[in-house]
Amino acid sequence: MKRQELQKHIEEECPLTEVNCPLHFAGCGVRLPRKDMPEHLKDTVTHLTLLATTTQSLLKENQELKRHNQQLELKQESMEKQFTALQEEMQTMKLCLGGLPIIFAVNYENNENVVYLPSFYTHAQGYRMCIQFYPNGFQSAKSTHVSLFMCLMRGGYDDYLKWPFRGEITIQIVNQAGDHSHVERVIPYNDETPDDTAGRMTDKERAKGWSFLKYLVISDLDNNIAKNTQYLKNGTLMVRVVGVKITT
Repeated sequence: MKRQELQKHIEEECPLTEVNCPLHFAGCGVRLPRKDMPEHLKDTVTHLTLLATTTQSLLKENQELKRHNQQLELKQESMEKQFTALQEEMQTMKLCLGGLPIIFAVNYENNENVVYLPSFYTHAQGYRMCIQFYPNGFQSAKSTHVSLFMCLMRGGYDDYLKWPFRGEITIQIVNQAGDHSHVERVIPYNDETPDDTAGRMTDKERAKGWSFLKYLVISDLDNNIAKNTQYLKNGTLMVRVVGVKITT
């Protein structure tokens, strides 16, 4: 044969070249001339036994890998939740440490139901709260008024605080046409406040909301040239916490 074809002949065709059994991966260590391999493969019992053993080993390994992957997925999910919680806590502390007023931009047009604004602390190591916002009203105020509620939340310093919460939270919907005519409401937490809105959260993350069903008439949101007011601008309402008074 041609010299350039010799190596290919030896590796792929020559009947005298010694080769491994095709079931070498399964544990058969026989090595024979290529011409003798068909006879060797007639021993089906030995080879089927090797295949069965290898298959069982692979199945066991596969199950272990699946369990390992499930554990990794659970661990990753747990880490993602912890990371999300940490991010939220950092944002909460950032709002607190920045001092008052705390201002939130609310996308009004894309929110038809309830919106919970980012949480904040009343003060360093204080009560954690958030604003519950209904852009199109709540129940009896539906379609006529914007509704706002304050919600106490489970916080990192609850063990050191006095319960139930007593104080006043002052909220404004900002007039974006000028620094005047902001719609301001004071939300009192006093002896008339229900326990499920002022008490400490132990079995859930957030308390029932407490505030005004009718906060601002929806028809007054748009630009009013005569009054020089515009609460809704570019689809956004600006809501801010301007005062926190704790009386406990």
